[in-house]
Amino acid sequence: MSLNIEAVQLVVGAAIIDQRFCDQLLRDRERALRAVERLPVRPRHVRLSAADRRALEAIRGQSLVEFARGVERLRRTVQSPAAQHTAPPGDAIVG
Repeated sequence: MSLNIEAVQLVVGAAIIDQRFCDQLLRDRERALRAVERLPVRPRHVRLSAADRRALEAIRGQSLVEFARGVERLRRTVQSPAAQHTAPPGDAIVG
């Protein structure tokens, strides 16, 4: 499985700057993640795939901090498509 880190960063960033989105993300994660495509801060090239949505929906957390910790655990268990192609074995991926 791969994870679009840029899309995940969009979700967390939007939750930080938009309290209504944050509240919805914590209260009704599935609905909030479907609304990501309509966020005014979303760059056109960033898409949250169905697989990304399912992975983020599975994160348990009652606060943004808990959700962000879940995102970090998820990020460590999957590799982004860019990391699969650009990082030589043994090199650290920053970002």
